[in-house]
Amino acid sequence: FEGELEAALGDSRALTDLAADVERDHRISGCRKLVVAAAWADAHSTVDHPDDGVLVERLVSIGPVGCPLVAEFAPQGLVGPFDASTQSVRSRMADALTIRHRLPRLWERVVAGDVHHWKARQIATLTAHVGVAAAAEVDLQTTPWVEQLPWASFLKALDATMLQVDESTYRERERLAAAKREVRATPSEAGLRTLIARGEAGDVAMMLALYQRVAECLAEEGDEDPLPVRMSTAIGIIANPARLTDLLARHADDPDPHREPWEQIAAHHG
Repeated sequence: FEGELEAALGDSRALTDLAADVERDHRISGCRKLVVAAAWADAHSTVDHPDDGVLVERLVSIGPVGCPLVAEFAPQGLVGPFDASTQSVRSRMADALTIRHRLPRLWERVVAGDVHHWKARQIATLTAHVGVAAAAEVDLQTTPWVEQLPWASFLKALDATMLQVDESTYRERERLAAAKREVRATPSEAGLRTLIARGEAGDVAMMLALYQRVAECLAEEGDEDPLPVRMSTAIGIIANPARLTDLLARHADDPDPHREPWEQIAAHHG
């Protein structure tokens, strides 16, 4: 590699080709790890039963429905070769089995090394809750687009496809996700605390817009702190309804602070 790099110095085309080769090797390497993980699971698909009848290891399920059982301690054998934790190896093995047994077309691309392994693994995780038949249909419809679409666009298409092929399971996932809504605070340094909130997307968007508006009002009143700091200051103001109402009333007739066209577009998207 050092020789190729030295030869390419000063030649933009050669450096571009070298970068493409490095990326291809990285993609193939990630896929091969998944293939090895699946092969390792195959090699540990049975357990020994000693003559004394004491079962020292059992077969367990590490993937969703449709994946084969694997010896309980199998992941530990790849901790050294993969230079990873037992949990990390177990997760890789589970993803490899999920792709191979539930997403066969995606698995073909993994074996060929023409898809990024992290994308394949994320698809495996996102489709784990649907049935085997539904996963196969999702695989059929979405796999050709994995590397063709921007990743954010692909994830939207994947989500829409899951809703189309298995609406009941999709709705159940939504219900479970909704049950995870929460607001909590964690300790931080220097008298600060970190506020964590999970809620409906629309509610969160409106709350952020309110924090933004309070921060703009504070700037109009001479607060020179950066925007993130002013939005943090807004926490105390919003927590006091009378103080919030008074601040917003004082600035009800303020001109739109987004004066430039690009600022108006950014505000609209926000």
